[in-house]
Amino acid sequence: MKLFSRPKLGATDTQLVLRNLSVSLSAGVPLARALRTFESDSPRSRKPLLTHLRRSIEQGKSLADAMESAPKRFPAIAINLVRTGETSGSLPKSLDAVAAHLKKMMELKRKIRSAMMYPTFVLIAVLGLGISIGTLVLPKLIPLFETLDVELPWTTRALLATAHFLDTYGLLFAGSIILLLIGVFLLTRTEWFKPHWQRFLLHIPYIGTVQKQASVAQIAASLGTLLDSGIPIHSAIPSAAMSTENRVFRQALLDTIPVIESGRPFAEGLKQAGSTFPLMSRALVEVGEETGTLTETLQYLSEYFDAEVDYAVKNLTNALEPILLIFVGLLVGGVVMAIITPIYDVTSSIR
Repeated sequence: MKLFSRPKLGATDTQLVLRNLSVSLSAGVPLARALRTFESDSPRSRKPLLTHLRRSIEQGKSLADAMESAPKRFPAIAINLVRTGETSGSLPKSLDAVAAHLKKMMELKRKIRSAMMYPTFVLIAVLGLGISIGTLVLPKLIPLFETLDVELPWTTRALLATAHFLDTYGLLFAGSIILLLIGVFLLTRTEWFKPHWQRFLLHIPYIGTVQKQASVAQIAASLGTLLDSGIPIHSAIPSAAMSTENRVFRQALLDTIPVIESGRPFAEGLKQAGSTFPLMSRALVEVGEETGTLTETLQYLSEYFDAEVDYAVKNLTNALEPILLIFVGLLVGGVVMAIITPIYDVTSSIR
């Protein structure tokens, strides 16, 4: 795990800085002067970054080199597009393209995060309910059921066994669960374990489909933007690969570089990745290469899979809501029935 690497510049800050520079350069304002203006008006958190960019430009460095050595890391796609724009004399256009691309990626990530908020909240509520019942309610019921002179149903016996366990090992059990969750979270943050974890997520029904569609949408959008700016495909692929957090897709895309350098089509490299990339994306890329419309094809794929992610996320939320509610109802109903049944048997025998 890289503990001392430079922090990554957020997509919002990157988009804002590059969008402002694009507007200023399009209006004829020199780059150093534009950076000086933004530096004086920027919040304290963004000031060191803009100071570094301004000083680097005043020392004669290119904007791409200044971004590459900045105290916070710019996305690789931003650096490559800016470098291409400086070389071709179309820097304002390149800056605008980067800002638009980052905005699109932010919206895609926001869709996924917002969709997962509801099920996460419900799962936390269910966990809290279970812990409350286990630590506050069940221990107080043990003496009551032990005095009842009736044969307890299996549900009540299971409830009592759970109550005994939580009464004896409750704190140890809760602490172990918390430590396990923290350990799994930290493990999934490590670079060596991320590919295995992300590959596992790709095999989970529905969630894996959303992950796959989101990764293809990100890669297609990044690669299409880079190719549209005139960057050769073998040079654009490493930056496009960094646009997705999924290490499986990142490596699969990087593995296409030797295929392209050997003179074979990009689509053939995607086919070698097997089922990692959806069949539709491989087929359309092949057609795009044959017809010379690969850039437009990638942009279409990005828009298509972006819409698919939006649709799948909404369906996932709608499907999870009744499932989680039924689960909560069964949990509470089961506990209530396990408590009421033996009490009802006792009152019936008294009559």
